[in-house]
Amino acid sequence: MDEATRQKSRKGYTMGRIIKALLLLVILGFVGLTVYAYLGDLTPVQGEVTKPVVLNAGE
Repeated sequence: MDEATRQKSRKGYTMGRIIKALLLLVILGFVGLTVYAYLGDLTPVQGEVTKPVVLNAGE
């Protein structure tokens, strides 16, 4: 194998590794988001709030 062919195949190998790593990150992100959606408790704490209001205070 000559040097030019070796360099060409090496660049393709590196690009393939980058694409595989990116695909792995996308899959892991999707799985993490799915797990968070099922297990994450985002319900707000409910309670009664009262605050006195003074109407027409200047008159």
